[in-house]
Amino acid sequence: MSTPPDVPPPDAPPSRRRRHKPNLSEGPLSSNFPEVEVSISSSFAHDRGMISGVDALTVGGEPCTRGELLQKLVALRGGWTRQGGSSDEEILATFKRFIEDWDAIFPYSGRLTSQESPQHLRTPLGDSGYHPPRVALYDLDDGSRIVVHSYFYSWDGGNHGRQYAVKVEAYRVTDGVSYKLEERQHPRAPGTSTPPDPANPQPVDPAIPHPRRISYY
Repeated sequence: MSTPPDVPPPDAPPSRRRRHKPNLSEGPLSSNFPEVEVSISSSFAHDRGMISGVDALTVGGEPCTRGELLQKLVALRGGWTRQGGSSDEEILATFKRFIEDWDAIFPYSGRLTSQESPQHLRTPLGDSGYHPPRVALYDLDDGSRIVVHSYFYSWDGGNHGRQYAVKVEAYRVTDGVSYKLEERQHPRAPGTSTPPDPANPQPVDPAIPHPRRISYY
């Protein structure tokens, strides 16, 4: 019988518990990702409300940036799971769990998780296309693949009211390297495609989510 993704072996050492103080949290990301140590602090910004930021981040004891985190984790594990698994199912399960555990330590992230669209969310066309957070795999035109997390994000814009945007994070499945998707205001029309570019492969699926600014009320 195969071991479920990211279930530690019986002899695995227990993870240290995260330490919490007012506006400060530090320790392992979670029991699912004990290799990742995170120190965060929260403060008030007059134009953003309460915000949280990463003070220090390490993977396997080595300092890294947020953009390098999954790359370092995949390299350390030899795959996406602790056992080195990298099947589609294991990648999606690990990535979803990572997102949930990461979001849990940031109480002011602004990530919208509700099933229903916020009442005031709108676009100039009147339809925001709102959806709760999604994770999916997509093919690039060079045959490689990326795993994508798309979600709606909200923050207090002060005199401009509540602001909204679509955030998209993408990573190559082979090594966890961050993959940047271009920002745009409107989705590509159905039936169109991007010409292959060996130096900069692009998503094949025209429905792939892209980051974009929405509107405000």
